Amino acid sequence: MELDSGVFGLGESAENVKLTGENRDEMYRFMKDFFDEHLNEEIEDTLLSLQGFTNHVAARYGMEAAILDALAKMDGMEISDELSLSLPTRRLENDTTVSVLDSKQTILETKRILKKGYHHIKYKVVAGKDEVERIIQLENLIPDDVAIRIDPNQSWTYQETLDAIKEFDKSTLQIEFIEQPVIDVRCDEKN
Repeated sequence: MELDSGVFGLGESAENVKLTGENRDEMYRFMKDFFDEHLNEEIEDTLLSLQGFTNHVAARYGMEAAILDALAKMDGMEISDELSLSLPTRRLENDTTVSVLDSKQTILETKRILKKGYHHIKYKVVAGKDEVERIIQLENLIPDDVAIRIDPNQSWTYQETLDAIKEFDKSTLQIEFIEQPVIDVRCDEKN
């Protein structure tokens, strides 16, 4: 939203029909109608009017965030200051993904990623013992402070996943997790 003073307030509303019952068109209509109706109102009064609604949860969230952001910017602050939030200082580290490649390309890509300073690397893998070996070959290349994530995208069976875990445990690689193995939910009488 933009105020008469030229200050922009930013907010975001996520469409999730299953959760909120609101689709993008309904959210847009509600936002437009509401702001049109409260166009020349003081921003604080607009916020109070908006808080009187119990429906349009997703749309309201984005609108309230935009209003609070604008209020904060008018005072030369961040929205967290406007809300009197003391935010802990923390660092969010992202991973990067290495696709299914041959051994040589995997090494080259890993070296490139390490030079960029990543401390979390996700490796896409397919079925087969060769994939575990392709990752284990990186053992001497990857420092101890770099965490590895393995993503078979359901190409590993339950047993293949267990076998892979045993092999990874023999290495010095810091495996954080294995994402999306196939879990066989069928049980026989003995299990």
